Amino acid sequence: MIDTTDTASFGDDPIVTGWRGASDMSGRSIPSLKRDVRSGRFPAPLELGPNRLGWRRSWIEEWRATRPRRRYTSAIG
Repeated sequence: MIDTTDTASFGDDPIVTGWRGASDMSGRSIPSLKRDVRSGRFPAPLELGPNRLGWRRSWIEEWRATRPRRRYTSAIG
């Protein structure tokens, strides 16, 4: 679930908490996100506590904006 109430230290940029929140917002599975974080293709999370991670909403939105769009062309001549 996206936590839009936690805006500590970054003003109006809410934190998306946990792998599930990042997965929901990005449209990627949790294993894919973990793989992408390790390889540097997705932003690394903030450590919010000993067992809690999160991402700034703007980081995920910027990542989504860089994704290529699929192009569909007509199969008819």
